[in-house]
Amino acid sequence: MPKNYLITFILCNMLPDNSFKLTEKIYRARSSLCAAKKAYKDNKNLRYVFILNTDNREIHQFDTSSFFSST
Repeated sequence: MPKNYLITFILCNMLPDNSFKLTEKIYRARSSLCAAKKAYKDNKNLRYVFILNTDNREIHQFDTSSFFSST
């Protein structure tokens, strides 16, 4: 069974007017969840992670409160 190819994801910031601004942080991962976890490892102060999938231009939001927790 072939592995999934790596997709490029870009970390985004949400602005007060609910629009998104792209940052210069780029991650390569097989899924948006893996990219969000990599972004969280870079900056543990993030409560919500917004990741742009560059293949289909979708933005995914993740709540980091449950990342890497043992419960």
